[in-house]
Amino acid sequence: MSQLSLLMITGRMKSVSQSELGKMLKLERSTVTRDLKRLIDKGYLIKKGVVNRPIIEITDKGAGYTEKIIPDWHIATQEALVELGEDGEQALNLVLHKLTN
Repeated sequence: MSQLSLLMITGRMKSVSQSELGKMLKLERSTVTRDLKRLIDKGYLIKKGVVNRPIIEITDKGAGYTEKIIPDWHIATQEALVELGEDGEQALNLVLHKLTN
């Protein structure tokens, strides 16, 4: 799940620092590093800049992949919201709000 989140955020931003990605997703540095390596190895992302402050950018292959999976992402999100119900959705939104503020 974190790989997909990393890919989607980078796709939206086009270019973002590795540390900022971790902060946005509330992920440990080791998780970000491991997941980015996998996405870079697949050719979806590239790493630029200096070693201690890398910048992550999406490739054409990565952008194409995200465009391809967006419809499935929306369907999965809607199915999850149906399963959660209104109370579950509100609880999830409360948790997300607390985590991001």
